[in-house]
Amino acid sequence: MMLGSASVSGSFARVLQRYCQRQQLVAPADCLQIASNERLDIRQLSRMLDHIQAQQPDQTALALHIARYAQVSDGGVMGYLGLSCNTLWEMLLRFTRYHRLVYDANDMHIEFQQDHLNIYWSLDTFNPPMLIEDLLLAMLVQLIRVMTGQENLNLQNVYLMHSENTDPFAYEAFYGCPVHMGCERTCIQLPISLLSVEFQHADANQISRLEKQAEALLCALPSVDAFDHEMRQALITCMHNGEPNLEQIANLLNLSVRSLQRRLAEQQQTFQHVLAKTRQHLAHQYLQDPALSLNDISFLLGYSEQSAFQRAFKHWTGQTPQQVRQGFGHQPIS
Repeated sequence: MMLGSASVSGSFARVLQRYCQRQQLVAPADCLQIASNERLDIRQLSRMLDHIQAQQPDQTALALHIARYAQVSDGGVMGYLGLSCNTLWEMLLRFTRYHRLVYDANDMHIEFQQDHLNIYWSLDTFNPPMLIEDLLLAMLVQLIRVMTGQENLNLQNVYLMHSENTDPFAYEAFYGCPVHMGCERTCIQLPISLLSVEFQHADANQISRLEKQAEALLCALPSVDAFDHEMRQALITCMHNGEPNLEQIANLLNLSVRSLQRRLAEQQQTFQHVLAKTRQHLAHQYLQDPALSLNDISFLLGYSEQSAFQRAFKHWTGQTPQQVRQGFGHQPIS
């Protein structure tokens, strides 16, 4: 995906405007023209941040300072939905489902590893500029703190892709943990003990109404990449009949094998990479369903044997499916 085809919620403009008012800066003109229920092109957001940075050339870690002004209302439906959840774990599950309402680009994923939880973003679409990466991550952490009522909630580790770090102390002060630069993906680690933190404004009645609204808004969003979506759907279809192969997918997409390979190469991907990513994403969804056994999940993912699925899953996450399932609070199912 090109930078300009990604978008965020228009409420980001409201956060920037709020920051400029408090700092007595001239807000970018776009801030005043975009409603919170509109979409904001990533290029616009990038220009806005550059405009603010130009007025504060000595302000290091600018995005972290801006993120401190984020409020629950800036998350729109997703913000209020998260606030209505009982625990941080419930909120994170819903955020992975509806994250496109706020950030319509790289997918958000959750994985368990030993005593912590990883929240990370894939690079299937684009590599965000430094200020964008900083702002998106810092705003998420800030909203988690607001929703839990724990202003001093600290993470375990933070991993950022950009390598520029003009003020390492600012990053560590904001996140309350070691911050690693120049990493392969954007990722934050939370201690598993935080997942049971209860929210102060939990409201089960609100959740049902807000989820319906979120689903409607999600359906109204344009597809991030039609080809990517169609290919993943073709893979899921083929999985039910065993291991998918390049020829099967090309036929379903009405493409020649050579054309399919060329389209994948244009996105700097391979067939096996997309297949593995699709399986990994589905595996995490299936493992949250206690009614599915590991044998059922292996079959749904197109593996001929359960052992092959378990080996692949261990390779993806460093954990067994049983360990991840226990993290979801389910009893192991053979």
